[in-house]
Amino acid sequence: MMNSQLNSGVISTTPQIDSLLAYGSPVAIGVSGGKDSSAVAAATLDHLDRIGHCGPRVLIHIAPQLLSWNTRSAIDSAKRAAKVRQEAERIIPKHLLYTKGWPTCVPSEGESRMLAEVRRRVAEAVGLDVNFADAESLQERYRALYVAKHGSIAA
Repeated sequence: MMNSQLNSGVISTTPQIDSLLAYGSPVAIGVSGGKDSSAVAAATLDHLDRIGHCGPRVLIHIAPQLLSWNTRSAIDSAKRAAKVRQEAERIIPKHLLYTKGWPTCVPSEGESRMLAEVRRRVAEAVGLDVNFADAESLQERYRALYVAKHGSIAA
């Protein structure tokens, strides 16, 4: 995790979040109207300004008591899935993360097995069918993307 010091606290990010912000991805900040969420919103907006984020930003106020039971249940499920995803992706070494949408290397056989397992766990948690869920096809996909970006594989 990367930390940015602010007068009012610390903003923690990951390389994936930093990459998305660099591309100008939208940022939604949930606020309750209380002092804590207002401080978090202000710190987040300051951080976005400081890093030059140029994407859309929106503050969202949700009164949970106004949501239907089905919606609250769906939100709880999404939170559980997000936690599983974060825990699964935490084991991926930095050198295997994409940079600006592209792989920076072709994973070894062991790394490909680990990445395929992460993909399967995340897919199951969020209810998706995914391609490249075995080590061989995942490694071939990385190889194809690497060659498409760099022209050849460095020896």
